[in-house]
Amino acid sequence: MSLTDVGRGKQIRAKLIRTFISADTTNVIVGTALVDMHCKSGYLNYAQRVFDLMSERNVVARTSIIMGYAVHGFADEGQVLFDSKRVSLHVLIDIGRLEEAWASMVEIEDKCTGGACSSGTIWAAMLGVCCLHGNVDMGMLVAKKMLE
Repeated sequence: MSLTDVGRGKQIRAKLIRTFISADTTNVIVGTALVDMHCKSGYLNYAQRVFDLMSERNVVARTSIIMGYAVHGFADEGQVLFDSKRVSLHVLIDIGRLEEAWASMVEIEDKCTGGACSSGTIWAAMLGVCCLHGNVDMGMLVAKKMLE
């Protein structure tokens, strides 16, 4: 079976759902595999539907859907998803969930190449929130990152 054999993929998904209720939406590995399969097969609407229903989305799931859009000529849709990740990051910073914000920021920077991301203002905002919440350890990490 090839990765793009959608017929078999749908059969496997149906079997999963019958055997394990909501396996496609509650298990990040299964959900990501389905997103990837639908993207590689060109069924972006199904990929987006599975992605939207996933209760947990990691960097692999996000990369799969963004790359799926890009490969099939819909880079703008992929950019919207990438930008929505940045909005989520600002929310995490604003409410003081600094460890999650740190992980998200590193994830975003890892995806950027050739200085395509200007993240200085985000790091500065995060440093300010570290000060506000008295999180000196995280503040030191952010300051070091800013100086790189």
